Amino acid sequence: MSDPTRSDSAVHANGLSVVTPRSKPLAVDVVEAAEMLRVSVKTVRREIQSGNLPALRIGRYLRVRVAALELYLRERELVGPVVSEERSV
Repeated sequence: MSDPTRSDSAVHANGLSVVTPRSKPLAVDVVEAAEMLRVSVKTVRREIQSGNLPALRIGRYLRVRVAALELYLRERELVGPVVSEERSV
């Protein structure tokens, strides 16, 4: 049964209703990017500032393309022995 709160259809100018697939967003804000990467907002901003993570400025807001996040992760994927996340003092 369909959920009446979901809007999977669009009505075109000719009056026909067409079902459209839901798509993921093309870009997310810095907070959403941090949540997706499971890091702090400060870390995402630092990576953007250093040029490691490309971002878009739309008006006064920063956005990060989802594709850029995926590439960022692929480029940092470790091969071989896993390195501990703990820092030595």
